[in-house]
Amino acid sequence: LMLGGAIGFGFAQATLGWLGLAIAVALVLYALSQGRLGPPNPVQAAWVYAGLVELIGWFALGRSLFPALGIFDHWWGEVACAVAVPVYWLPWPTWGWPQRPWRVMAVAVPLAIALITGGFDHIPTLWVLAGFYGWLAWHSGKMRVSYLSVGCAVWAIWVWLGNRSIDDSLAWVLPLGLALLYVAQVDPALKRAEGKERRHWLRAIALAMILLTALVTERWAGLPVGAMALGAIAAGLWLRIRALLYVGTVVFVLNALNQLVLLNAAFPFIKWVMGIVVGIALIWIAADVERRRDQWLQLTQNWGQDLDLWQ
Repeated sequence: LMLGGAIGFGFAQATLGWLGLAIAVALVLYALSQGRLGPPNPVQAAWVYAGLVELIGWFALGRSLFPALGIFDHWWGEVACAVAVPVYWLPWPTWGWPQRPWRVMAVAVPLAIALITGGFDHIPTLWVLAGFYGWLAWHSGKMRVSYLSVGCAVWAIWVWLGNRSIDDSLAWVLPLGLALLYVAQVDPALKRAEGKERRHWLRAIALAMILLTALVTERWAGLPVGAMALGAIAAGLWLRIRALLYVGTVVFVLNALNQLVLLNAAFPFIKWVMGIVVGIALIWIAADVERRRDQWLQLTQNWGQDLDLWQ
C-alpha cells in the first residue's frame, strides 16, 4: 500500500518524482532487510517476495517519471534476463535470505518486465527470453520451465508472421502443434504409466491440428499433406507411437478420398473405373478373410496386444 501511495505520489507530483523514487527504494530495502531477520519461515519468505515485487513497482515508477527511457523499452526484457542469471545463481542462504523467493522471482521477473515494456511485440526480446528459460530448464533440471521457452518461441514466430502479413493457416498452427508435441514428449507426469493415455491424446490432438489444417488448406491439400501423413505413419511405426500411426492413417485416407472427389469432378468417367477397382478389392478381401478367418483373428489380436504396449 505504501509503495502504491509512493507511485501515485510520483505520478501526481512530477516535480517530486525523485522523492517518490526514494520512498520506493526505502520500502524495497526495508522489506528485503525484514526477510533476513530470524530463522527461515514463511513470513521471512513473504517479506522477500514483497521486496522483490516492490522492486518491479520501483522500476515502473522510474519508467513513468522519465519518458526518455522509452527508447529502451523493447530491450528491458534482455536486461532483466541478464540480471536474473546471477540472481538465480547466487547463494542467498549464505547471506541470511531464503533461496526460493529469489529463484521464483528470477523466473517471473523477465516475463513481467517484458510484458510491462512491450517486449512481447519485439522479436529479439522474445528469442532472448526463449533462450533464457531454455537455459534455466537445463540448468535446474526442471523441464516444465522450458514450457516458458517454448511459449516465447511460438509467440516470436507468430509476431514474425503477423509482421509479414502471412495468412497461411498451417504456418500459424504448426508452431503450436509442435509445442504440444514437445510437452507430450518431455512432461514428467505424462511419462508415468498413469499418464500414458493423456500423453496419447495430447499427441493425437497436436498432430491432428497440424495435419487437418494442412488438409483443409488449399495450398497444402493433395500431395503435400499426403506426404506429411505418410511421414507420420512411418514415424509412428518406427517409434512405436500410436498417435502418429492413427492420426497419420486417418488423414491419409481423408486426403485420398478428397482427391478422388476432386478427380471425379474433373473426370466423371473415373468414378466408374474406381468403383469397379474398389468393388473387386473389397470382394477379394472379404473372400480372403472368410477363407482364413482364424489367421485374421489371431493377427488382429496380436496387433491389438502389440499396440497396447506402444506409447
